Amino acid sequence: MTLLELRSHVWLTAHALNALGLEEESAIAIDMPMNVESVIIYLAIVLAGHVVVSIADSFSPREISTPLKISKAKAIFTQDEIIRGDKSIPLYRRDVDAEAPLAIVIPARGSFVRMNLRENDLSWNEFLGKAGNMRGVEYIAVEKPAGAYYMIQKM
Repeated sequence: MTLLELRSHVWLTAHALNALGLEEESAIAIDMPMNVESVIIYLAIVLAGHVVVSIADSFSPREISTPLKISKAKAIFTQDEIIRGDKSIPLYRRDVDAEAPLAIVIPARGSFVRMNLRENDLSWNEFLGKAGNMRGVEYIAVEKPAGAYYMIQKM
């Protein structure tokens, strides 16, 4: 991925976040492995003036629920599953069991989520579709004071 492609994907994701109608500075969780989508999501959350809640993809539902509740997260980005070798770990199911808020679910394989989602949860493609025709349109960063929070992380 080139820097121009990265920037375009971050802008589109930030526009789609705006389309969700979340309050300013909402906490938005990321519970997924480190990959290109997680980097795009992280940058878009910060660009849009929200707060990233970083959750390790190895956490149990109980461990996932703690930072979600403390931060009062309004949404969570996750994958349908994690592929590790020949194992498939159901990450979205853990988030559902943790009573996560609105989930945006990225497929681990292919372009489409192949599982039933909870009512109101969105596949990655449905989420990006909320940005409408904003692909390639610059997203102007939300300005924050130097001391503003941009991330909450549970170790």
